[in-house]
Amino acid sequence: GSSLQLDGDLLFTDVITLDDMGVVMNPLALEWLEPWLGTDIPLEGWLSGDAHFSGTEENLQIDGRATLVPTGYGGVATTADFGGILHGGEDPGATGLEIHLDPVNYSLVQVIAPGLPLLGSGTLDFQLSGRALAGLRFTLDVSVEADAVPRSRALLRGALRRTETEDWIVDVQGDVSPLSLGLLAQTRPELGLKGELTGPIRGVGRLRDLQVSGEFDAAGGQIGLGGVLDLTQPGSFYRLDIVGDNVPLSNFVTELPRQSEWTGALSIEGRGLQIDSMDAAATLAWSRSRVGGLHVDTVMAHLTASAGILTVDSLDASLGGVTVSGDGRLGMAAPLDGEARLTFSAESLEGLRPLLLGDTVIAKDTLSLLEMELLRFEGVDVDALPDTADVRMHGAMSGSARLVGSVDALNVDLEMDVSGAVYGRNRVDSAHVVFNADSLPSISGDWDVLTEAFGVEWQGRSLERAQVDADMSNRRGEASLSIIRRMGEELEVRGQFEFDSAGGRLDLEEATATLDALVYALAEPTQVTWDATSVSFDSTHISRAGEDPMHMVASGVLAREGRSDFRLDLQGLHLDRVIEVLEIDAVAEGHADLLLTVQGLSDDPVISADLEIVAPRYAGIEFSAVKGFLDYSGLEANIDIEGFEGTNPVLRVAGSIPLDLSLQERDSRSVRRPMNLLIQADSLDAADALDYFGTLEDVTGSLSGAVRIQGTTENPEPDGVVDVQAASWSLGALGVRHSDVNGSLTFNPDRRVAVHLVTNATGRSEIDGTITLDSVRDPVLDLAMEFDRFQAVQRLDVESLISGNLTLEGRYGRPEIHGSVSVDETILYVDEFARNVSVVDFMDLGTDTTEFFRQSLIRDIRNPFLENLRVEVDLSVPRNTWLRSNEMNVEMGGEQLIVTYDRRESDLVLIGDLQALRGSYSVLGRSFEVNGGTISFLGTPGINPVLNIQALSRIRRIEDEPLEVTANVEGTLTLPRVALSTDEAGLVQSDLISYLIFGRASSELATGQTAFLQGAVGSFATTLVSGAVATQLGAALAQGVGLDYLSITQAGDFMLAG
Repeated sequence: GSSLQLDGDLLFTDVITLDDMGVVMNPLALEWLEPWLGTDIPLEGWLSGDAHFSGTEENLQIDGRATLVPTGYGGVATTADFGGILHGGEDPGATGLEIHLDPVNYSLVQVIAPGLPLLGSGTLDFQLSGRALAGLRFTLDVSVEADAVPRSRALLRGALRRTETEDWIVDVQGDVSPLSLGLLAQTRPELGLKGELTGPIRGVGRLRDLQVSGEFDAAGGQIGLGGVLDLTQPGSFYRLDIVGDNVPLSNFVTELPRQSEWTGALSIEGRGLQIDSMDAAATLAWSRSRVGGLHVDTVMAHLTASAGILTVDSLDASLGGVTVSGDGRLGMAAPLDGEARLTFSAESLEGLRPLLLGDTVIAKDTLSLLEMELLRFEGVDVDALPDTADVRMHGAMSGSARLVGSVDALNVDLEMDVSGAVYGRNRVDSAHVVFNADSLPSISGDWDVLTEAFGVEWQGRSLERAQVDADMSNRRGEASLSIIRRMGEELEVRGQFEFDSAGGRLDLEEATATLDALVYALAEPTQVTWDATSVSFDSTHISRAGEDPMHMVASGVLAREGRSDFRLDLQGLHLDRVIEVLEIDAVAEGHADLLLTVQGLSDDPVISADLEIVAPRYAGIEFSAVKGFLDYSGLEANIDIEGFEGTNPVLRVAGSIPLDLSLQERDSRSVRRPMNLLIQADSLDAADALDYFGTLEDVTGSLSGAVRIQGTTENPEPDGVVDVQAASWSLGALGVRHSDVNGSLTFNPDRRVAVHLVTNATGRSEIDGTITLDSVRDPVLDLAMEFDRFQAVQRLDVESLISGNLTLEGRYGRPEIHGSVSVDETILYVDEFARNVSVVDFMDLGTDTTEFFRQSLIRDIRNPFLENLRVEVDLSVPRNTWLRSNEMNVEMGGEQLIVTYDRRESDLVLIGDLQALRGSYSVLGRSFEVNGGTISFLGTPGINPVLNIQALSRIRRIEDEPLEVTANVEGTLTLPRVALSTDEAGLVQSDLISYLIFGRASSELATGQTAFLQGAVGSFATTLVSGAVATQLGAALAQGVGLDYLSITQAGDFMLAG
């Protein structure tokens, strides 16, 4: 029951006076106060506490503490401490009134203002002094917090005055620091609000039309607020103008993607706070904004809401280059409805690229070498960056949509066309989409989808045409798929489906795949069902009829949790057809039969497989047949697989391997148990064994031996020997064939493989050392290589025999080669170097001869081994190294060259100088004897040294001493230049050329000879007189003087034919 105690004096005179009247409530039901207050209290609950009252109604001093425990509203108590003087009468007010609430249950705000629901608790401090007519000064300090919502606080100071017309006028200013929008999410979760605002606020004017303003910091953006509110009846009238500048909306609205920003304005005027009953008009403007990766260029919309209907008077927007416009009306909640229409188009889809790839896309092939190195320094994996072709996006689209119904139950009819669409390396030449759906956003309504596309490339797969037609109602429906990959290759699938949140079912009625003359078809209707943990096949049978039949039957259940009972029976599958259809970048062939069963619990299944492939081929590995089986149970797989050449088994892998083949997800499939695996080779074709290296061509020979692997899968212990017998191979990039290769690979339990290989067919080469297989993909190399007159290169442009010793160390992914090598014989064929690098039109005497470039030595070898190779080799060239062409025969020699490797260019680099020892050089038919010079390798990748060779020729003259002419051969090996000089005074270049061709000075020539000489001088100054180029020069000179034939022999002896 209720308890109320009064203790004090009550004086009755002209007015009632209280003299230290004490009141104790312990507790008191609120309904007991209604008769005393003369009004109904819209709240049930209990009051407890004590208070003291002294004075009259005109001046009543109060002091006390009271606690309210409401019925409902979470039952959270509100406790108030209060004190001061209250003034009643016609000019009410207070003197020194202070009220402190701690805690305060803010759910009770709904009692006073039903349109402002709040949750949470906090504190409230209120001070008031003054009179209504002269003005009441007040301070209000409010804080509130709720579960998972940060604390909000508002501090207000101002004055309140009552006018003669009974209006209340207020002038208040303050700060919110901060205001958490999550408080509204507690009662209006559909708004999805979060985040905080901070800043000053102000209100001026009558309470029924209060002018409000504010400037808020919004997580780095700015929000300006201005407008009018009726605070006497919250929600009865409002007019607000909100301006945003770079407001990060994703910090405030949970449903928006990251990086959503708003810059623009919103104006709204109306009445009502409930969306379905408000009567309001709004204008929305956006610019320089974004929603996630979608850039919002401009949005302008005029909307009204009345009687539950949202009307869009106009909508014009540009979103990522897509132009959108529309108008119409929709119900804001069912059953109210309306109709609206949208149209959209884009001349280019490039503006949508940030939506898929982000704002900043760095294409690797647009970077300079310096930019690449700077990015690597900053920790960017440059090699993982996309190329320009990977980030392309363009094309055009257009379409329209009809919206009928209400926002929460929307019927959509959409039609769209796309043309020339490209996204990275994927493209669609043209596509047409028709989509109809009821009761969106729910997916339980009626759906109808028809999509047809032509010229499709997706993930490396090409389709001429693809069509999807599907109907659905209440998550049940039927669909058909039609694909034409190219002429003669088609896929047709038709069936029914059903799904829910737990799983679904697919009833395949028809499925046919045509590959040229082969037709694969679903033998009979089948059903596939699935849930969160399993998939079930009801005897799904696919077959190919004819002389070469194929059958694939899948039946039973595969479960990630619980029990599996699955069987797959496959007979006559052409692997090359599978590779072709899937467009996998691999070479695989064969005719496969497979029987696979999976039974038992998902964490410990029993798996059995029997496999036979006739004429299998993968890349360069070929067998006549492969047969084998796998039995798995109890974390152990027993396998026995054999490869055959004819009827002879040449490779066998058999034994037990501990593995976790659980159908459940596992971080690792390794099991710490002993393994016992035997690998046997009996005359295995070396081409199959060495295919891994890729660069070896025309491999012959065989491998025989046995290796038993014990230990564990993480630490295997191999033991055995494999012999290499009469192997040979070619290296096309070097033009050599290594034959008669014999040796052995000895595997040791510590995973070191002792290597011994010898070849004597092209000189002698011997390799000894170890390869440590602590990592199969990146083993440790420690090999010594000895060469004795070994044929290292034999191409049209270069031949070389070498001797010496090299060491190969480091890991396979970062190998290092060191040592010393001596050149026994080398010939560089200059004409071939020039022919391989470029063809220059010498009839155009203005030809840019910089088109010549270096000749690669090993750049054409493609092997991951070379990607991070480091080389430091001393190369001595004692003698017998020649530069040769039709005009040049020069022997080189030197103490030492340094050989390194340029990883970027994937080629060897030579550094050092060689001396021109002896030889001859021919200029315009004259032979010059080499008497000195250098051939300098400056550290550029490949072979293109700088020449500085001097050669001398003595030309007999009829009435004078022989003329000594020096030819200085300069330039590079691929673009040599010749300059002529002599010690005899008074002779110019044209005289020297005249002596070379005619054996006499230019002043002694006849008219026809003079014209011929002028052409020769011009061509000599701008072209290379060597090899194939000299032939072009000769033709040019002959054509220049109108001759069909030109022959130059001894001095003063020449022949012209016209």
